[in-house]
Amino acid sequence: MFELKRFLIILTSTLLAIFSSKTVYASTSAVDVVCRGGIIDDRVLKSLYRLGDQLRAKSTILNLTPNCIKEIKFPDRDPLPNPYVGALELAAGKSTPEKFANSLEKIQGHLSGNDPIDRDLKDAPLLMYLRIGCGNDRVCVTNTLKSIQNFQPEKSPIFCDFANKADSRIVNYYQSSDYLPLPVRCLYHSSLGGHRSISALEDWFIAFDKLSR
Repeated sequence: MFELKRFLIILTSTLLAIFSSKTVYASTSAVDVVCRGGIIDDRVLKSLYRLGDQLRAKSTILNLTPNCIKEIKFPDRDPLPNPYVGALELAAGKSTPEKFANSLEKIQGHLSGNDPIDRDLKDAPLLMYLRIGCGNDRVCVTNTLKSIQNFQPEKSPIFCDFANKADSRIVNYYQSSDYLPLPVRCLYHSSLGGHRSISALEDWFIAFDKLSR
């Protein structure tokens, strides 16, 4: 399985349409970007977060654009699922955490043996997919992560709070690095959390919930 970094580059270059701010509704624009192309920038991402919340609340329905790209095709390997579409289908109740986890396995690849930097790169997009698909449904987040084969959360700088004990390399990683670009981290390193009077996992979820703001 090739590296996720390469997948993301190919994903954004394969999707053909350019995001247009002239589209009337932000959520519709986000679906258009996901289905027909464009760059998933911070504005689009937050629109996807909000749309995911609306889909779970059943205040809107998921209308994928015609010819929506659900799989990214490559000339020299099997196609990979479009994780943003999968996340929206999960939020809309058209998929399950287990099915979503199965598609994520194909994207994430084999995770055992990865050092903290590698896991950081691979798990950062996963955080986004989970926020779109599960929102603040903690059972959904937990079940999705548990359903990913060989996920090993203890070795992830982003998801180690889901393990009983973080790998020592993760602790060393935090001690040796001042650059933490993501707002959601484990071991109380989330910039949106920081509530040390509660459990680390509870603090993690508080930060995760705030991603859409």
